[in-house]
Amino acid sequence: MSPKNRVLVTGGTGFVGSHLASALLRRGHRVRILARDASKASALREAGCEVALGSLEDPPSVRLAAREVESVVHCAALLSSPSREGYRRVNAEGTRTLLEAALDGGCRGFVLVSSLAAAGPAREGRVVRPSDPPRPVSHYGWSKVEAERVVAEASARIRTCSLRPPIVYGPGDRGMLPVFRAAARGIAPRLGRVRAIDLIHVSDLVDAILAGLDRPLPTGAVHFVRGEGPRSPEQVLAHAAEAFGVPLRSLRIPAAVAIAAALASDLWARVRRRPGETVFGYDKWRELREEAWTCDDSEFREATGWAPKVPLEEGLAQTARWYLEKGWVRRGRQGRGSTPAV
Repeated sequence: MSPKNRVLVTGGTGFVGSHLASALLRRGHRVRILARDASKASALREAGCEVALGSLEDPPSVRLAAREVESVVHCAALLSSPSREGYRRVNAEGTRTLLEAALDGGCRGFVLVSSLAAAGPAREGRVVRPSDPPRPVSHYGWSKVEAERVVAEASARIRTCSLRPPIVYGPGDRGMLPVFRAAARGIAPRLGRVRAIDLIHVSDLVDAILAGLDRPLPTGAVHFVRGEGPRSPEQVLAHAAEAFGVPLRSLRIPAAVAIAAALASDLWARVRRRPGETVFGYDKWRELREEAWTCDDSEFREATGWAPKVPLEEGLAQTARWYLEKGWVRRGRQGRGSTPAV
């Protein structure tokens, strides 16, 4: 992909999308973002992005956004919903709407940012590989599988690639914020059965997306991308707590309590009619019941020459500093034996 090409980024005001849009601008590309809220897009507009107002559930706005673009990177997704239908409507049907618009507009490349959740958990001590059939355990994971299938069906007409990152973290992320807040309090909650997880820093994921745009990968390919290697949740919390300068104490949360909290969260989301704001619902609990979320990204590395650059400890410390600077996590009084308060 040569500089000055116009790239459409969905989810441009979100965590991954905003980092990607900034990286594309730095490389000299013309960047258009699809945004639901003009006020949230103001910073990117000032940086040089074109802003197309609309949503994946509004086909006319998507068609307008996809006009005269060389490539599309589809970062937008519904991350939480109390119903399977909510996920399917946005993540699967929204992808179909976007892909059809891209094809009609003459777009040449399409990258879907999917998820490890589409592949499902690692079991019996074996990491998940791209050749393994999808075995998602959550409604979110199934919606991502459906999105990947939509993309694969179009791969003869447009060059496509689906990337499956694991947990993504870094400055600006709200998904991992509860983890950092717990670490800032010196608490290591033990929730579910997960014993090993892969993570990837957002800057490494952005580099992987750019590699997917630049390299002539086989159309329709599905690839994993991950950071330097699996860690236990306890190790992640320990590194985060070290960045905050506090000791950790373990807190076991019984399954019954977690399930009750998840169901209550889903009910509250239905009452408020704001499903996308659910932080911890029953669908997330389905994923936490598994023992490992780890994958093999060697095929993508060999095909593109990409490799992660941010060590986990360094990335967690950087993210912790960002949370503190922005006030998302606030330090308590120091020197009196108190721990940082959130």
